[in-house]
Amino acid sequence: MRSIAIVWVSLFLATACVASTDLPEFPFVCTSGDAALRIMPDGAAISFKLSCFDADSEQGMKALEAQAGQIVRIMDEFSIATENAKAFAVTKSEIREEIGEWQKGEIIGYRLEQRFTFRLKGLDTYQKIAQRLVKTDNVVDVSVDFTLTDRGKREQELVQKAIANARENAERIARGAGARLGAVHALSDVDLRDLSRHFLRTTSVGTGAVSRRSASRGRGASVVDTSAVLREISKPSPITLQASIRVLYRIKPGDPS
Repeated sequence: MRSIAIVWVSLFLATACVASTDLPEFPFVCTSGDAALRIMPDGAAISFKLSCFDADSEQGMKALEAQAGQIVRIMDEFSIATENAKAFAVTKSEIREEIGEWQKGEIIGYRLEQRFTFRLKGLDTYQKIAQRLVKTDNVVDVSVDFTLTDRGKREQELVQKAIANARENAERIARGAGARLGAVHALSDVDLRDLSRHFLRTTSVGTGAVSRRSASRGRGASVVDTSAVLREISKPSPITLQASIRVLYRIKPGDPS
């Protein structure tokens, strides 16, 4: 009777989490495990573009190269090593005369742009660098993304914790059915609805965003320190890393005792 009950329970659980006709031919239990971590970033990536316009492509390229000298000076000013800076290919687009809402006229010039990225270890200087770039002529689209230097290591730790959490859940279910947990049969980071896909592929998702906390101001305040407010709301918020794993375990009959 006990073995019959185990088979019935395992098939019931399989139907709940594996909607597929391709079911294993042995008793099993399917569970999920989750893990999450909130951690402050310890680095930043500043992206921006140099943009120049000229009626002549060659002159526009010379202007772009001249403006690139400003980027080198900023790197020297803030001690940004060349290995922490990356320059991308120059792009070129036509600028045409506006005739009407749906019509374009003759070419009046060309816009040449080049994208750059600075990768910073630590957060001591990112605001000063971003402000310096904003104040520099022909620099556009300045943005800051916060990063973790050991992100890969943190994500691997979360995957291991998620798998451990899945095992705890599976053991609890197996004990409730009077069974014992066996070996892992399948792993996936997606729902186990199709056992022929997605196995042995794990991932962690992390997001980081600029904090939107409001700076406190007294009721009777008549003067607002705009710079202080902007510094406050641009502070980085914690990055959330997450891992979610689905695991399918074999189950065995419980001990006769």
